[in-house]
Amino acid sequence: MSQQDFVYESPDNRVLTRDNLSITISISLLLKVVPESDYVLQLVTNVPEINETIDANIMEKVRGLARGVKARDAYSLRGKEHAKGMFESLNQALNNKGIQVKRCIITSVKLDETVASSMQDKTVYQFKNTLERKKFAFEQRIKNDIEEI
Repeated sequence: MSQQDFVYESPDNRVLTRDNLSITISISLLLKVVPESDYVLQLVTNVPEINETIDANIMEKVRGLARGVKARDAYSLRGKEHAKGMFESLNQALNNKGIQVKRCIITSVKLDETVASSMQDKTVYQFKNTLERKKFAFEQRIKNDIEEI
């Protein structure tokens, strides 16, 4: 059995946010098989079952993570910071199966195309509105300066 660490990718975990919008979260784990574990023989001989166990644990943690945020804040989930709690709970759940989680990172977060487009349209509208207000304030300031002179 290999003593090397290996990367386990869990792409495209489709979950719902707190405001019931669908997002897709991808996770990468750095795993190591603990050679002293009682489950070593099972790990080596029954890989599909172990993959299902890892995927089920990841999905449970990702679902909980996504339910804690609204869609507009979903992109902030990327990176190591939000994966910290997931790392600890995955390590605890998988350690008794002979798998040690060494690192966990959220590699990507994607909103549905319609939601992302809607959010982008709203942002563009807000930007244009702010630009118009600032332009109006600038023009008023110039008029006031000309009147004072």
